[in-house]
Amino acid sequence: LCKEDRTVHHELVSLNSVYKSVQLDYYLKNVFGNLSDISVNEYVKHPINSYNLIRRASIHMKELARNLQKEDTKDSSEIMKLLEVLLGESKILNAVTNKDLYGALKGILIISHTYDTDIEKFRKGEFAVQQRNNVTVFKTESKLKMDDLHVLAEAAVEMGFINTAVKYVGSAVNAATEEKADNVNRKKILALRKKILNMHNGLLSKRKTYLTDEQITNPYFLDDQLQRRGKQPKFVKELKHEEYDVSLILKNGGDFFDMQRMMDGCRGFNSLRSAPKTEVKQDIKCNFVHHSDPYVKLGPFKMEFASRSPHIVMFHEIMTEEDINHFVEFATPRLSRSRENLPDASYSKRDRAEGKVKVIYKSVQAWMKTIDFAGMDKEEYTPNNFTILDRRAEKLSSRLEKALDLNVTNQWSSHQYQVTNYGLAGLCEVHVDPHGYLEGADVSGKEHLQNSGDYIGTVMGYLEDTPAGGGTTFFKFDTEVTIWPTRGSAAFWFSLYTDGVRDPASSHGGCPVAVGSKWILNKWIYSFNNWDRQPCHPSNSQRHAYEDVQKDRMSWPDSSYY
Repeated sequence: LCKEDRTVHHELVSLNSVYKSVQLDYYLKNVFGNLSDISVNEYVKHPINSYNLIRRASIHMKELARNLQKEDTKDSSEIMKLLEVLLGESKILNAVTNKDLYGALKGILIISHTYDTDIEKFRKGEFAVQQRNNVTVFKTESKLKMDDLHVLAEAAVEMGFINTAVKYVGSAVNAATEEKADNVNRKKILALRKKILNMHNGLLSKRKTYLTDEQITNPYFLDDQLQRRGKQPKFVKELKHEEYDVSLILKNGGDFFDMQRMMDGCRGFNSLRSAPKTEVKQDIKCNFVHHSDPYVKLGPFKMEFASRSPHIVMFHEIMTEEDINHFVEFATPRLSRSRENLPDASYSKRDRAEGKVKVIYKSVQAWMKTIDFAGMDKEEYTPNNFTILDRRAEKLSSRLEKALDLNVTNQWSSHQYQVTNYGLAGLCEVHVDPHGYLEGADVSGKEHLQNSGDYIGTVMGYLEDTPAGGGTTFFKFDTEVTIWPTRGSAAFWFSLYTDGVRDPASSHGGCPVAVGSKWILNKWIYSFNNWDRQPCHPSNSQRHAYEDVQKDRMSWPDSSYY
């Protein structure tokens, strides 16, 4: 899209030097702006650039064509004919719709809400993101205009992001002044500001909390200028993120609340607290891991603990450049938005009450079958009768087998590799990976679990450095851990208790990609073929409330490390 946009833009600049058209001259100066000289790949990494790119294709190109027709001069007619030829030759630009623009709009909102963006700087092209205690600033000449900010404020209200809506409408007022908006548009902006202010303070006053399962506000009242009001009631001063009205949180199943907690993890677990975060005493450090394997002791794996309980680790330099390129090259022409043999993406309150597993749909993905066991179709166990379909991928599986001290390459030991690409604002909703097979959960369509068992653990490999965003955050049951993409590394976590029941602390979500894109490689490890490595203690495997029973988490013994 960006390449076609630049081609059309360049041609329009040339036409403007030959023909005279008030409309074309206006659009080139006020809508399209200057031709950017940075590379296409770098240009589309910035969210404002991508948003404006889609806005030009879905609205402004069509608008220019209509206005050229209305201009009705000889020169405008010639420009119109050539523009039709240019658009007719484009493959992507013509296919962009208002639905794509709405998706880009939501993407901007998700990014700015998640990373608590300074909207005044953001609308002018400056975007700062904090990760790993570092703040990185990304700049562009593209800007958001008054109309954009107005629509973003309204959309933020629809999505329940009332605190972010406040920032967007405040910025829209400033933009209206700078752009010297007429009285009609200015009144619309001021009316929206009043509406959002009343909604914000009204919700906080009524509910006595700023986070529910429908909306999130600031944890304080605002004045008419959308700033923190000087005098605050007592309940505001005592607000704590640990103390919520459960009836409000779970009103719609808790999904909105979970998403806000996930987003809090994406920005460092600080914004939903009434006091600074205390240091987590988990003795986090780097180790060389060998699992007492004599061969591996000669060349142990580099491993970093993210959390000891639950067990979440990162293996560094576990994939080679050849591995990375191989998976990306395989997946790129095969990426698909659909998953085969899986139910519809809808997940109702009734589904939740009946214990059905929520299906998580990734952005775009490809599946790689790397080994074919002769008995798979007949559900026969034939571990010694197989055909390797992808040797490089299977070599990585063997490497993971040694790094994890788990069966990965055997029949019914692990799932196929999944390669996923997330674009700007791409995220993964909060979920646990296992299906709840030993808990009596509805696993219709997953009959293979009777042979393989549930997912005991997850491998997530990183095929690209993501400039900003794209982390994976764990935030439930006193767990506050966020891991970030590092090219060539792979994260791993156990997802079951030792009795085969899902560990709720392994709940996690994928943070929105703020700049650039994210390529990951997933492999889920099954449990039944791994009980010799991680013994099962089934005494407490019946269904129960997690918090009522003391359970043991899976981990590796201290003898596994240097």
